[in-house]
Amino acid sequence: MSEPYILFPVPLSELKTLIHDAVSECLAATSASRTGDSPDGLISREEAADLLHISYQTLAKRTQSGEFVAYRVGSRVLYKRTELIAALIPTNRYTVPGNKRGPKPKLRAAA
Repeated sequence: MSEPYILFPVPLSELKTLIHDAVSECLAATSASRTGDSPDGLISREEAADLLHISYQTLAKRTQSGEFVAYRVGSRVLYKRTELIAALIPTNRYTVPGNKRGPKPKLRAAA
């Protein structure tokens, strides 16, 4: 504190505006980081599991198998949102790898 501070009265309405603007900027920055809209597109394990609608255990198994790529930043494990979405492959729900079975047959109405 090498320079002295000069305090002067500020009108209450101006003070409210300053506080409102500062809080709005902080909230915008916080919500952007929570929704994964960060510039590098990295999201946490929790957000990745929610995005893919899978459990943490399934996410960990698929990461170990190489299906998903994880990035470690310090003690945090992060995923790139674009890579997770690109790793998803559309598939027929009722086909099994190696099995040429088609769609599930329709049920017949009871007689």
